[in-house]
Amino acid sequence: MPKFSALLRTCFAVMLAAAVLLVAAFNRSKPRPDPKAAIPAAAPQPQPTAKKITAGEVKFSRETPNKRFVKGSFKVTEGGQGAIPSYGTGGACLIADLNKFNMPPRVNGQRRTCSQLSDCQDGLPSGGFGYCADAADGTAEKICWIRPGPDTLLCDKSIFHNPPTVWPLGVDHQLTPVDVSASDLLPQLSGPVRWRVVACLNGKDLVPNPDPGPGEPAVVAACGGGDLAPPLRLEVFGPVSESHWPPN
Repeated sequence: MPKFSALLRTCFAVMLAAAVLLVAAFNRSKPRPDPKAAIPAAAPQPQPTAKKITAGEVKFSRETPNKRFVKGSFKVTEGGQGAIPSYGTGGACLIADLNKFNMPPRVNGQRRTCSQLSDCQDGLPSGGFGYCADAADGTAEKICWIRPGPDTLLCDKSIFHNPPTVWPLGVDHQLTPVDVSASDLLPQLSGPVRWRVVACLNGKDLVPNPDPGPGEPAVVAACGGGDLAPPLRLEVFGPVSESHWPPN
């Protein structure tokens, strides 16, 4: 009887060892998942392509005798002469020739000519900003064109949106019509004034912030970076229209 028990134990041990070997062999034969395959591939990042921007014509409307509106537009398109590598961000603003109102202040009794942005930044209305561009009056002069109020009122920019807007290609983007008879703008704007649109397309790279305030970033999109030339940014000025108010 003891011999039989020993034999039984031996047989059981042999069967157990065989089962372990079979399980190990089966596990080795199973295909093992690739640990890298479990990690989803990163979504492809958008790449800058050649784009350009155009500034549309300024138009005027009158809803009531005391409400006079200025309207403008801009468009981003793919490729073409003068295009720069861009993701398609930027924007546009309404600007006016206010030289006859001594903005910026005249020099020796003559309208101020300019060669850079800094020539056009003094004597402006609250929230205003000056641009240096062709006079568009048959002369070769460059003069100061003024945004006669804050950019939140007279512009539409990618950075105004969250996330920043990438402008769809080939679409006329309309600026919010500006009531130039509003009390927080210059009274002179309700009279005959030359207007145009300035539009800017950011290049693919950020640039140093030319005038960082407290808490502001050290680098910005190129349209906020001062006097910069392509391919860092593309700035264009649209045709000039003098305000004429249709009858109500």
